[in-house]
Amino acid sequence: MRSTGSTPTQNQKLLNWVDQMAALCKPDQVYWCNGSQEEYDRLCAEMVASGTFIKLNPALRPNCFLARSHPSDVARVEDGQADLETLANVNGEDAVVKFDREGVYGVK
Repeated sequence: MRSTGSTPTQNQKLLNWVDQMAALCKPDQVYWCNGSQEEYDRLCAEMVASGTFIKLNPALRPNCFLARSHPSDVARVEDGQADLETLANVNGEDAVVKFDREGVYGVK
């Protein structure tokens, strides 16, 4: 496993925990986020390029993306029906968007 980015902390307890989780999960790499705008823009662009993000209309939803994963990764399935909830932040306010296979059916 290789580490990408500089280690942002000297907290040995945290570093040990990351090492333990990496040994358990065996990722190809561990990436340390720095929180910069450049990093955010690059990661969003990578996710758009891979199909994980879909950039929404910037005139209607500036800086907003639709993020999708496989339904089996996020669904709670009962009686064969997926009931999905996604936490979204729209215009600075949190909202829970509920949807099923037919599409969005509620926003809290």
